[in-house]
Amino acid sequence: MSEIFKKSFDRRTFLGRSLPACAASLLGCSSVPLFGMPSIGGRPSPAQNKFDAEMPNKLTMRQLFAQRYGSIFIPFIKYCAVTLGREKTVEMLKAYAAESAAAAAANLAKRLGSNDFEAARKYFDPANPNFANTMTFTVPESTDRVFRLHVTECLWARIFLEAKVGDLGYAAVCFGDFQSAQSFNPRIELARTKTLMQGDDCCNHRYLLKA
Repeated sequence: MSEIFKKSFDRRTFLGRSLPACAASLLGCSSVPLFGMPSIGGRPSPAQNKFDAEMPNKLTMRQLFAQRYGSIFIPFIKYCAVTLGREKTVEMLKAYAAESAAAAAANLAKRLGSNDFEAARKYFDPANPNFANTMTFTVPESTDRVFRLHVTECLWARIFLEAKVGDLGYAAVCFGDFQSAQSFNPRIELARTKTLMQGDDCCNHRYLLKA
């Protein structure tokens, strides 16, 4: 089924920045460390006491995701699915993703200095370091009105599918992409018929600038 959801962009960021230790869930990857884990690529805060001291261990992105999602978030949403019911948990995750998307999209536009289509198109560059260690994709089409992303590897999908919670992962990670596009710019619309998270061979994002 084709999904066209006229509501928001880089909202995957909310998963790293907004996910509390015991609650739910950018196209960029968060630089905020996971509960006591060191930040990757960021400048550490000056050590004021023992709690602020930089930890010596270095993590790969896969290890960071395993810590962030595999050991904390996924067990929590599994618990929610058992206690609240899977359908209600999916609804909760989708609602949280959609609500968080608008703020994440606004933050992205602020960082980019623009919310126009060209800024979005340039952001989704396979060479962008935000995606280097979390996704593999190509851009088979890129014009003034349309650009498409063909995603063949996604660390989010791998982590959630390995835990056999692809439906919950879709609700938490992928669903908000539609809200993000519209919130980034009301004239931008996302259409997508496949995702890795749902077991497909790719994610086929198509962003359109409406007249």
